[in-house]
Amino acid sequence: NLSGVNDAICPFGGLYQWTNMMNGSTTCNGDASCPPCATPVQGLCPTGWHIPSHYEWTLLEKNVGSNPGAFPYNITTSGWLGTNEGGNLKQTGTANWITPNTGATNNTGFTALPGGFSSGGGFNDAGYYGYWWSATESIATFAWYRRLDYNKAQVFRSKTEKPKGFSVRCVKD
Repeated sequence: NLSGVNDAICPFGGLYQWTNMMNGSTTCNGDASCPPCATPVQGLCPTGWHIPSHYEWTLLEKNVGSNPGAFPYNITTSGWLGTNEGGNLKQTGTANWITPNTGATNNTGFTALPGGFSSGGGFNDAGYYGYWWSATESIATFAWYRRLDYNKAQVFRSKTEKPKGFSVRCVKD
């Protein structure tokens, strides 16, 4: 929960530093010519599941909204992208998201929750923003992530320091 205590009724789940999430695995991306990683990164996911790469996040974004051309497969484009893709991934209503939860339809069934992030032992932005790691490193100390906001229907993608704690969404192999 927001006090750092395990709480079975907390809907947001855990926040993980990139290195812990990877659980000893090396970075993986894949690309438009070879979509899957040679070896998907299981990381902390259960057997039969893996951490999505930057490429896999991009593939999801291209397929959940009205602006697929806004999501290039490269690992250089960052910032706010798309039109309604973020809203289509977010849980509807304001039980967990702060009002107005712009564009939230959850028509994908992804049910993104705003778990916020952790940094330096503190918890920040729960209810306002959801952050999710990818299995793709940017440089030795940075990795790619995705963010959804309570007041936007787009997707934000960028890279940040690995010690931050973000949510993880596992993908079935």
